[in-house]
Amino acid sequence: MPITGTVRNGQVEFDDPVTWPDGTRVTLVLEDDEVFEYPHSMGPYDHQKELEGLMESIEDMKAGRVIPFDVAMRELAIKHHLPIPDFNS
Repeated sequence: MPITGTVRNGQVEFDDPVTWPDGTRVTLVLEDDEVFEYPHSMGPYDHQKELEGLMESIEDMKAGRVIPFDVAMRELAIKHHLPIPDFNS
């Protein structure tokens, strides 16, 4: 069950009261357009849509519409403001 809330003054204020003891560890997922586009881990599972996505990916690969792994990882790192990986070491 998702727990929702809003950040105010750097603190999360939950929409409903929680009864977790102090020290309870939680993981927050930022709610934005990119996170909630299908497919994602919180979306409803659509088997047919998954198969269609996999088949499209296989066709792209067969047609040569791919980029090298290191290039893809560099682009992701830049997009998400992460350290750029060095695959040469």
